Amino acid sequence: QDDVRQKVHLNTFGFFKEGFMKVHVSNLSLKPPVGSDDKSSLSVGFSLDRTRNDGFSTYLDEEVDYCILKKKPEQDVSVVILLLDFKTEVVKVRFSAEASSLLPKISFMSEENVTALSTKPLKTSEQSSDSGKNPATTNENTDSKGKKSKRSTTSSQSIVEQEHPVHNDRGTFSFQFFFNISSDNQEGLYSLYFHKCVGKDERTNDQQLFSLDVSIASK
Repeated sequence: QDDVRQKVHLNTFGFFKEGFMKVHVSNLSLKPPVGSDDKSSLSVGFSLDRTRNDGFSTYLDEEVDYCILKKKPEQDVSVVILLLDFKTEVVKVRFSAEASSLLPKISFMSEENVTALSTKPLKTSEQSSDSGKNPATTNENTDSKGKKSKRSTTSSQSIVEQEHPVHNDRGTFSFQFFFNISSDNQEGLYSLYFHKCVGKDERTNDQQLFSLDVSIASK
């Protein structure tokens, strides 16, 4: 509640194949509320960072002012960025196409499908979570994602970006996502962080408060 930190460590968990993590983000709000003019310089989101074998996080131990949300993931870095876009009310999921085989696929659940999905395998849940809304766009997303990943062999800096709608209730945002560890080479230690980065000339970090509830279930 009314926190000012720039980076908050939420969870670190070791995953084996068939492991999963579900994250429910609710009541995410900013104080003062984000105005339409300053949305561009304020970045709020999450990162799922896969720790290297030596126990150090690949990405996040750099200098204090470094904001992971404002950078594109490096091609050899195992990190997924979930960036909230307040204007369009979506979460942008970004990761390097090259590292995608080492990272679990992040899937989103709509509010009403949460209970139904928890017992189903990953493939079905992906389809059912989007089918109620607009199957057409789902297909486009999958196609474009496939194309992007294929293209990554030629361009070394290919970033895959997907968008998922979030629920906005008068400036309070909520969404849910989960991932399954589907192969041996995705096994490892993962850390989930919340980030809030203000623009350089904007109000300082401690003047931009945030509140959020996060519940995490993992196996």
